[in-house]
Amino acid sequence: MNRQPEITDATRSAFFDAYFQMRQKKELSKITVRNITEITGNSRSTFYRYFEDVYALDAAFLESVYSELGMEILKSFGDIGDEKAFTDDLCGIYERWGPRIDLIFSDQYRNGVHVQLKEYIYRNMFPDAGGRIVSERTLFLIDAYVSVVVSVIGRWVLNRDSMSLQELAGLLKDVLDQGLCHEIRKIREVRL
Repeated sequence: MNRQPEITDATRSAFFDAYFQMRQKKELSKITVRNITEITGNSRSTFYRYFEDVYALDAAFLESVYSELGMEILKSFGDIGDEKAFTDDLCGIYERWGPRIDLIFSDQYRNGVHVQLKEYIYRNMFPDAGGRIVSERTLFLIDAYVSVVVSVIGRWVLNRDSMSLQELAGLLKDVLDQGLCHEIRKIREVRL
């Protein structure tokens, strides 16, 4: 790989952008190295210095998206108690990440989103855990938080016409703040 980090990062980023551009038009199995290099203007040998094949590019791209999106979700933890800040955070995340969120919630990737984001959040929430053991209760809470956030956002991505982004943020805020059982009781009361 190139010894100049800024060039290396720019080239890698260009490959990610080209891949994402192609991925919006084609299935992964239909994308070729040539498709990618035609967009970036790089040679195929340059591509192969960074990635073994298009599937390796896909894996690296997804890892990048999961880590950056995970960082955004992790930041939103601090705003759960403030409805406006939480709504602004969620809307901002979708404004910045919308097309990539749509891709990772597509049929091909949807099942892996929860696991990847949970692992990222766990690693970064407890970076210096070292030899300490994080309590099972904490692990359950992280799993529940990520499961709720990812499931609700995933359902919304697939049914965007059902509610606005602000309504989605309000729903997530209510579920996370007041608890799922409270929200289910409200639904049951309306039905009765």
